[in-house]
Amino acid sequence: MNNLLGITEIKELVPQRYPFLMLDRVQLGEETTELTAIKNVTTNESQFCGHFPDNPIMPGVLQLEAMYQAATIALKKSTSNSGLVILKTVKKTRFKNPVKPGDQMVIVVKISNVSEGGCDVSGSCKVNGKVSCQATFSLAYQNADDLQPKSLTSEYKSDLFDEQELVFNSSNIASFLPHRFPFHYIDNVIYNDDDSRIIGQKLFSANEPFAGYSANGAFAPNIMLLETVAQLGCVKLLSQEQHKGKLGLFLSIENAEIKRQAIPGDLITFDVTFLYFKSVMGKATGIISCGEEVIATMDIAFALVAQEA
Repeated sequence: MNNLLGITEIKELVPQRYPFLMLDRVQLGEETTELTAIKNVTTNESQFCGHFPDNPIMPGVLQLEAMYQAATIALKKSTSNSGLVILKTVKKTRFKNPVKPGDQMVIVVKISNVSEGGCDVSGSCKVNGKVSCQATFSLAYQNADDLQPKSLTSEYKSDLFDEQELVFNSSNIASFLPHRFPFHYIDNVIYNDDDSRIIGQKLFSANEPFAGYSANGAFAPNIMLLETVAQLGCVKLLSQEQHKGKLGLFLSIENAEIKRQAIPGDLITFDVTFLYFKSVMGKATGIISCGEEVIATMDIAFALVAQEA
């Protein structure tokens, strides 16, 4: 058996395509539950058009995505289930060092508690021997019913207001956030109090870059849900005069559970509450809903830093 997989073999095992395919080469271990992969991070990738145009940094969630795709291959090699594998939970992910254009990222994953229903995963990403990200998470096989719409629209209701009033539109948000297409994920902010809470929304359409993520563009990457919570937290802080012009960087994702994917036609609401913010560091919790259905929950930690000159 050839333990070194090139891009043709990788594409046979994972459904992701441009711009979300995060593996270039895979080396299988002696045990099918372990493998090492590489991702060559190049300046020509579309992620750097939006994250961030003036200070290009690989989005932290794409490091998690690379580990998820590598673990998917390990799971496929260890079970007979031919179904679609999804990222189900994130126990803890820590982002330690930035990954930039010109870096070769080495991804190492080990899966455990393997069954025909999924597995647990521990993994890391390194650049030049230095850890950029470490994570523990779980994978599960897709429930096809989750990809079926349950209603034509998914209107969000809240006891915070009688009618949804637009606080920030897309142009306002772009004036605060450095994120740009194709990595700007918030359409509107509908609530922002003076204390610790902000609520934003993202409409998901089949006409977005994630259409190449899964067969027939059936759902958005789960990492987009995680990223949007972080972006919304940044909007709350970067819209304040004392923080304008800074960058918000992920430090960690914890206790994330994705109950189902966001699919084309969904209006997804992100309800973010700050647990604390001190100096340049903070922690927040996010509840992600489609209508009144909670589809995901998570905690994040982040830092605000000055943009490089």
